[in-house]
Amino acid sequence: MKSDVKEISSTQKQIDIEIEAKAVKAAYDRISDRYAKAANVPGFRPGHAPRGVVRTRFKDQIRSEVLRELLPDAVQTAIADHNLEPLGEPELDLETAQGLEPLGDESMSFHVKIDVLPEIKLGNYKGVKVTRRTRPVKNEEVDRVIEQLRESSATLQPVEDRGAQSGDSVTADFHGKFLNDPGAEPIDVQDVDVILGGEGVVQDITDNLTGAVPDDEKTFSVSYPPDFTSKGLAGKRVEYTVKVSAVRIKELPDLDDEWAQSLDDEIESLEQLRAKVRSDLDQQAKNEADAKVKAELMREIVYVHQFELPARLVTHLAEHHL
Repeated sequence: MKSDVKEISSTQKQIDIEIEAKAVKAAYDRISDRYAKAANVPGFRPGHAPRGVVRTRFKDQIRSEVLRELLPDAVQTAIADHNLEPLGEPELDLETAQGLEPLGDESMSFHVKIDVLPEIKLGNYKGVKVTRRTRPVKNEEVDRVIEQLRESSATLQPVEDRGAQSGDSVTADFHGKFLNDPGAEPIDVQDVDVILGGEGVVQDITDNLTGAVPDDEKTFSVSYPPDFTSKGLAGKRVEYTVKVSAVRIKELPDLDDEWAQSLDDEIESLEQLRAKVRSDLDQQAKNEADAKVKAELMREIVYVHQFELPARLVTHLAEHHL
């Protein structure tokens, strides 16, 4: 087998391959004889039809098997011989191939195209400068984290002296039926916690459960907006029967040393907690600055090393992102 490489571009090569007539004929004879042994040809005993008759009768099938046997190995051998690393499957061109008719009388010639990564010559990369910007940590950020920690430590306490109001957590069983879609499966959920006036809670639910106490049962309709976050409820009108089992209020812990100590055995005071939060935020800001510097340096280095990208690679990455 012979092969030669031609450069179409920095990212695409063409390999011209020639398989000797002797190898083609050997494969052609071997596959033809296999067909002859298995073929039932009118006028001949099973398995005794002459090779020429079998080749005429099964011309396309035999040629396809010869190509399947010879071409893949030839392509892989040529790629290895020229130390190429293709991106994806080689593109085989048989339209301009020679030696396919008749098989085995002469050598078979064809070519394949392969995409490769470009050769990148290292240019100037020293002395590249970028600006490091580390954002300062503000007191408001520390306060926000402290408040988030406080929220995570909150407890729910039963409300006994009044009905539910905005901000309370109402636990209830919800049974609902779709008024504008009678064929839809009914809603049947139990022990659902609803924060009245909370994010994602439609106003109809807040209005109808305001003033509720445990063991109350209420029936009301809810019209969900078309852009509601739950697609199954968006634009729907639902009639609910709601059985309230509990009304509770969220109690935040006092902002003091005792609460700070409950968060971490190594924390002894609220001020120490604030100092730790600030230190963590400072480290986070430094990490962000490191990542931005690295990304900016990479952009600068790539900018001074321009190279062509294989179209196949660009397409693959675009599909991956999509």
